Amino acid sequence: MSLRDLLWDYPVILKKTYISLIPLSHIFLFTLISVGVFTFLFSSVFAKYLVNSENTRFVEGVVGGIDRLNPLYVSSNQVDRDVQELIFTKFIEIDAQGSPVPSLATSWDVTGDSKVYTFKLRNDMKWHDGKSVTADDVVFTFNFAKELYNQYSVDTFGSSIETVSFEKVNDFTVRFVLSEVNATFFETIAVYVVPKHVLNNTKLESYAFEQFNQNPLGSGPFYVQKNDTTGLLLARSPYYPEKVNLSFFEFRFYPTLEELEFAFRSNLLDGVGVYDRDDVPFVNEYKEKFSQHTFDLPYRKKIIFFNTRDAKFANAPIRRGLGYLLDKGRMISELGLDAKVSDSPLPSNSWAYLSNLDYIKYSPKNAEIELKLVGYTKSATNGFYTSSDGKILSVSITYLENEFNQRIVDWMSEQYEKEGVLLNPVPKTYEQITKEVLASRDFELILYEMEISVDPDQYNIWHSLKIDYPNLNISGYKFTRVDVYLERGRQVLNRNTRVENYENFQKVLLNDAPGIFLFEPKFTYIIRTDVEGFDGTSVQSPQQRFSNVTNWIIR
Repeated sequence: MSLRDLLWDYPVILKKTYISLIPLSHIFLFTLISVGVFTFLFSSVFAKYLVNSENTRFVEGVVGGIDRLNPLYVSSNQVDRDVQELIFTKFIEIDAQGSPVPSLATSWDVTGDSKVYTFKLRNDMKWHDGKSVTADDVVFTFNFAKELYNQYSVDTFGSSIETVSFEKVNDFTVRFVLSEVNATFFETIAVYVVPKHVLNNTKLESYAFEQFNQNPLGSGPFYVQKNDTTGLLLARSPYYPEKVNLSFFEFRFYPTLEELEFAFRSNLLDGVGVYDRDDVPFVNEYKEKFSQHTFDLPYRKKIIFFNTRDAKFANAPIRRGLGYLLDKGRMISELGLDAKVSDSPLPSNSWAYLSNLDYIKYSPKNAEIELKLVGYTKSATNGFYTSSDGKILSVSITYLENEFNQRIVDWMSEQYEKEGVLLNPVPKTYEQITKEVLASRDFELILYEMEISVDPDQYNIWHSLKIDYPNLNISGYKFTRVDVYLERGRQVLNRNTRVENYENFQKVLLNDAPGIFLFEPKFTYIIRTDVEGFDGTSVQSPQQRFSNVTNWIIR
């Protein structure tokens, strides 16, 4: 056989040789393939690929889960807010001083009478399906929020824009027309924009059940790739106009702190966020691998609202009396809370905060004076405040049932009992709080965490026109003087005039005591030290820890 024939027929010869040498030929081929695969897996090329793949996914652990990711709803679920920050884009942002900052809208003009605002939009923003974000989406977002609020009393930001009209000037220009000057307008419109082409045909009456609530389409740096009971996987949007270093951002849900701890110790998590560091003492064992960043949250307040609709709490002396019996500083200290004592409806860093007021502070002596005005005197025999017919002063407090709130209520119950008042705990689920208690206003006292605006305007919380659900005047408080100060404060732009009105508002409200302002919580974010780019210098709310997530890199 010539060399030419041998080369031409080598497949046949090779096959015959392989068959004749079975099983030795099988063993040789398997060994050869195994060595090749083994060599590749331990090569620098594969190692580099594996490291890059792992380091582009950030995993955050959460106790709980999501409720609704639709940003048109006002949500008290922090996980919802965190996810919204990653998948949506706000129309404008608001900085720590309350000034507007460009986002989807890049610039704006305001007429001399401060009633017409014209905004120019970015022309490079796209939804996660590749369609452009335009003025149609902006106008739709605001009008839809108004309709949901007006027609179905859905708790949306639509309640704040009832008298504002919106119109498209061109594809990337929108105009807002106000019926009256509103100093809080910029903060009112600092909301996430939703896609018209996805929601345009949605029926208002079935909106609460839309798939968009669980798998929304946004225009932020990440989109929802997977959502189930175990967690939420977000993937980097290919249409986001700016570079995003992380390929994936994953939230893993755990039913208990014990399971979160197990995952953390098993090296499965890159980040954990908590309001109370006592919940996660185990993180202190990993200080070399994880850094801790604690932020003040001046625009969140834990408040006890009195139901002033109830005849029992219609008079200010009983409200002031109960306020004087609560030692808030000692509560924070003894419970080890990450919090700052609150004494006013406004945060202490607000430009309208009045620092020289005689705030209601712990004083059993003052409490005795106030409670005597409404018929309760402290019994020398049993130590309790009793009425003329011998009934002990007893009040009920409703609250969202979780470990954090339970600790607070247990401490207050003990404190009040020592001072001569019975406090009866009424724990409720999230569904019960939102759909039953707040909707019907069926409570005596309610422990509630309120998010307030950077601007000192609190019209929606204390004005008498806002006492019905879903408005936020939870206590049902009515006082004409307070209404006037709140109206004047938002109808002028001059800061000195506004300060004067808000100082008067604070004086009257605090003397009338429709609520007890407990504290402003803090938030701690535990994140791996090998995550570069994280910046918490301007965090005012927990979700703002993601404000520069596009720059995060895992080394």
